[in-house]
Amino acid sequence: MIDLKQYPLCDQLIDRLFRKFSDNGWITLCDTRIFSCLVNDNLATKSMTYDTWDISHSKAGPLINEQLDGTFISYSRYSNDEVEPIVMYLEKEGRWDEEAFLAEEFVMYFKLHKEAKGKNEYVYYQVDECGDDVEVARVAGINLEVKLKYVKEYIAVKKLNLLVFTDEVINDTKSIDELGGNKIPWTTIKDSDFIFSYALQESAGYGLGYKSCAVFRGKCMMRYNDKDIQHLWKLRDSGYESFIVGSDEDGKEVFISCDENRMPNLFTRQGDEPYSLSPVFFKRDVLSKYFQAVDKYSVQDGYLSGPSWGIRIDNDRSDDYVVAALVDLGRMPHREQLHWKSFNVLPPRNGFYSITTFSRWFDAIPTNCSVAPDLVFKQLYIQVNDKWRTKYGWSLFKELAADDQYHFETLHLMGQENDQKEFDGLIQSITKLLIDSLNEKQLVKAIDSTKPDVLRFLSERNIKELKPSYIQGGITKFECFLISEGLLDSSVVKLLRKVQDLRSSTVAHRKSTKLDTRTEELFNFFGILQNSDKVVLFNLLNRLNERLKWLISIIE
Repeated sequence: MIDLKQYPLCDQLIDRLFRKFSDNGWITLCDTRIFSCLVNDNLATKSMTYDTWDISHSKAGPLINEQLDGTFISYSRYSNDEVEPIVMYLEKEGRWDEEAFLAEEFVMYFKLHKEAKGKNEYVYYQVDECGDDVEVARVAGINLEVKLKYVKEYIAVKKLNLLVFTDEVINDTKSIDELGGNKIPWTTIKDSDFIFSYALQESAGYGLGYKSCAVFRGKCMMRYNDKDIQHLWKLRDSGYESFIVGSDEDGKEVFISCDENRMPNLFTRQGDEPYSLSPVFFKRDVLSKYFQAVDKYSVQDGYLSGPSWGIRIDNDRSDDYVVAALVDLGRMPHREQLHWKSFNVLPPRNGFYSITTFSRWFDAIPTNCSVAPDLVFKQLYIQVNDKWRTKYGWSLFKELAADDQYHFETLHLMGQENDQKEFDGLIQSITKLLIDSLNEKQLVKAIDSTKPDVLRFLSERNIKELKPSYIQGGITKFECFLISEGLLDSSVVKLLRKVQDLRSSTVAHRKSTKLDTRTEELFNFFGILQNSDKVVLFNLLNRLNERLKWLISIIE
């Protein structure tokens, strides 16, 4: 056992060498006085017989040989074909600072993404199965650290050993006597996985008052081990939760694991016991998490998709539930299962899949959604635009800007009875889709201002020069267009105006205050004073769907 006190000024350096430059699950592969590389078994054994570096920072890149006159001779990927860099280095050049970065193969093996954190500071991330960033490596200047388990797996799959080199010259104001009383000549210490040389002499001082000087040079080896292969190239969030599928005769909840290998299937089940396709019920709020992160998740009719996973869901329902097959729950990452489990409830009496889902899954019949008003709204919205474009050559609703796509993607039924923020956001989305997106320019161009009904409309509203181009407001332009086409249905226009007014009202705040006549009439129109926010939204979507169906009928 080596006593670190025998090596004054370098005891901490030697301790780091013994720990192979690892600390709390991280390993340093590069720094000002540290570098590393990968070598095969033969060179690893040989390298432990001498203390010099097998590769330096500046030798990590390609080697180009040429004659004195500039004639090209040869090219080598690395300056030393016996070693393979795990870290690459670029020296300071012009306006560019020196830089250390992971070898491309390491980055591609673990599918790492590099993000700048500041000047010459970076973090390498891996994306796990849930779509979350996992920090793998970090760089500050040329100090580069990597999580140890990633390095161990990398050298294991490559069957190469890791060498880490270091050297230091340390001057100190303490005298030789203060450090133990004896100079120490250049001495080399060897072991199977490290070697270093050390000397302690008097310092030249350098005008800084130094009295002693220690010189240290060494390297350590980390051998590859097949047991270190943890399949980190694809992070898997494994595990299987148990979910409520019903109750027993005593009313106790029955839980079944979503592990497909532990559940009966359609052919092996006994009687009416729970099996792979048993419906599992969840509160509708289980989907809220996904609507709030549309950059990672997509909730569609019958399907929920994450960054690297997806499951079938039964969401074409008018009740307060979302339903999934037991077997599909096991196809989500374990963290997602835990989220779903927190919303898991007993199935209602006679609870089963919706007609839509039953037709799709069990009868293999392609079926459009027909129950959930949010899904029906999205379906009809697209149909209106498609059919309108076919008839008129332009879309009734303009395409949403990229930043506004979420208004369509996240439109959903509410889970909570009353939630002002959620309700107001959904009303905002409906208004954005139906009113703000009206193709006003094309509507105005298509109005025939010579028709008597159109002239009467323009006159009654004191439109300047009786020209449609002077009409203010998208809804009024749409109304005039319908008159021009002889298709006016006042209920459509009235509903759109009410929705627009609703967007301007702070509903939850005004429920408990004295209402003016106009606001009271508006709230009564939507049933806001009589119903919860959830019911108001549900009914509003149904009313809008009827108007969208009417639009489809008049242009078919």
